[in-house]
Amino acid sequence: MNDSSELVHVVIDSDLFAYLTFGISTLILLVTALAVWRAPIKAVEIGKKLSDKQKKDEDKRKLFLTLFALRGTPVNYDFVMGLNQIEIVFQGHDSVIKAWRTLRLELQKDETEEQRKICMDRTYKLLKQMASDLDYPETNESMDTYHYYPKGFEFLAMRDNNLKLAQSDYYKRSIEFYDLMTEVYQEALLQKQKQKDAQQ
Repeated sequence: MNDSSELVHVVIDSDLFAYLTFGISTLILLVTALAVWRAPIKAVEIGKKLSDKQKKDEDKRKLFLTLFALRGTPVNYDFVMGLNQIEIVFQGHDSVIKAWRTLRLELQKDETEEQRKICMDRTYKLLKQMASDLDYPETNESMDTYHYYPKGFEFLAMRDNNLKLAQSDYYKRSIEFYDLMTEVYQEALLQKQKQKDAQQ
């Protein structure tokens, strides 16, 4: 009797072992299938996050390099547009945003020679902060003092400004001439009407 109970016990243990082995194998198979199914989805999600991060970093670098290249011409259209993009492009970079807001406060004041110097100083501080934030090497005084701006650009800027003034003057005179011609025409029509009324 003892032998048969041991035999039953061994058979039960081997059945239990088979069920446990089957259960664990099935569980491992399900987890593996789930991982294989989720892996491409996860890879796409990670790829998208990396791509977004790379695009944002590229936007920051492009904006910085634009502002850096135009630092000697603060009234340049691209420079001004670049300044106005800082809030969104460097969102979350508090030191850069703070430097930009400090510069913006100075830019809103009346323009004097002293104020221009203050604005340039604030511009250099902003650029240094952006460079630091982007892990560019330490920038020294070369940022403040060395930028290439040909005298020919100054001539072109003056010529463009004179052209704009001439266009504005021409436009104003054209409007005055049009108003005068309209007045003369209306006066002539009024005279004709008076003559017609007098003849009747």
